[in-house]
Amino acid sequence: MKDRELLEAILQKIGGIEFRMNSMESKLTSMESKMTGMESKMESMESRMTGMESKMTGMESKMTGMESKMTGMESKITGMESRMTGMESKITGMESRMENMEGELVEVKAEVKFTKEAVIKMESDHGQKLGALFDGHKLNSEKLDKIENEVTKHEEIILRRIR
Repeated sequence: MKDRELLEAILQKIGGIEFRMNSMESKLTSMESKMTGMESKMESMESRMTGMESKMTGMESKMTGMESKMTGMESKITGMESRMTGMESKITGMESRMENMEGELVEVKAEVKFTKEAVIKMESDHGQKLGALFDGHKLNSEKLDKIENEVTKHEEIILRRIR
C-alpha cells in the first residue's frame, strides 16, 4: 500500500471516527438536556416531597389532637355510664318503694272499706234508734199535752169554785 492509499484509508477512518464522535457528541448533548430536565423534575419532586412531609406532620399533629379528644370523650362516656348506673339503682329503689306503697294502699283501701261499712251499719242502727226516740218523744209530748189539757180543765174547775 502506498502512502497515499494509506493516508486515504486513515482519512476514511478518521472521518468515520469524526462521524462517530459527532454522533456521540449529539447523543451526549441530548443526554445532558435530558439530565437537566430530570434534575428539574427531581427538584420539583423534592419540593413536592417536602410539602407532603409538612402535610403529613400536620396530619400527625391533628391525629394526636383527635386522639386526645377521643380520650376525653371516652372518659366523659365512662362518667355518663356511671351516672346511668347510679340512676338505675335509684330507679330500682323507687320501684321497690312504689311496690311497698301499693301494698300499703291496698291495706288502706281495705281499712276504708271496713270503716265505711261500719259507718253505714252505725248510721242504720242510729237511724232506727233515733226514729224510736222521736216516736217516744212524740208519745211523751202527746201524753204531756193530754195532761196539760187535764190540768187546765182542773184549774178552770178550781178557779170557778174559788170564785
